[in-house]
Amino acid sequence: MHSDWALVSGLIKETKEVRLFAVPIEQVEIIDTWHMDGMAGTGSHDMAVNNIFVATRHSQTVSAMTIGRGEGALAHGTAMFRMPMMPILYLAAGAPAIGAARGALKRFIERAPERQKFGSRQKQSESVVTQVLVGKSKALIDAAEVIAKQVALECMAWGEADDICPLPERMRYRLLVNQAVRMVRDAVRDLFENSGANAHRDDEPLQRIHRDIHTISAHAVFDMDVVAEQFGRLALGMETTIPL
Repeated sequence: MHSDWALVSGLIKETKEVRLFAVPIEQVEIIDTWHMDGMAGTGSHDMAVNNIFVATRHSQTVSAMTIGRGEGALAHGTAMFRMPMMPILYLAAGAPAIGAARGALKRFIERAPERQKFGSRQKQSESVVTQVLVGKSKALIDAAEVIAKQVALECMAWGEADDICPLPERMRYRLLVNQAVRMVRDAVRDLFENSGANAHRDDEPLQRIHRDIHTISAHAVFDMDVVAEQFGRLALGMETTIPL
């Protein structure tokens, strides 16, 4: 919503290839469709373009970018442009979930010493159950960050290498980032469920984080059943059934 340019995709009739096109925002119609209970601030409305011309230098093939060998990567020759595209997109989508989970844990810890559960005479922070929950949540969130950082390091190594990152590795990265997102989603869910009805107030950050992280985890790229199936097919010597 605050960009000067938009990226739109299109199918080239002659070659049947899918390309991305960079288009000045004034040539794009923004369709007001993003009315969500989570991630509302991303402004991810639909877009439409009609009868516009895009110069060759503002277009790249998705297939070449997928393996980090698009025209821009070849022109610039740096590791950042040569990394496999899809794992980087998974990381870009998953990193906010890890950050949000850290925020949720911080907020839970802030509230616990002041909160007294109904029917109890002790503060929530004094409960062994709460202490265990904090420890387990910390472990899940830190482990998810370790996974994400490892995927990022390996992707950078592929960007620095002459060889192209093979499909099984790209699939493994998607599987790992999926697992990281599921871990932080589960951590936030458990923290929120132990925060009481007062955590549902409009001005309480925990409810916003809970909505945001569940919207992130519901994205198609984080459908673990689909991702795990594709990884399994590759591992068992079969072809994938979706574009990767």
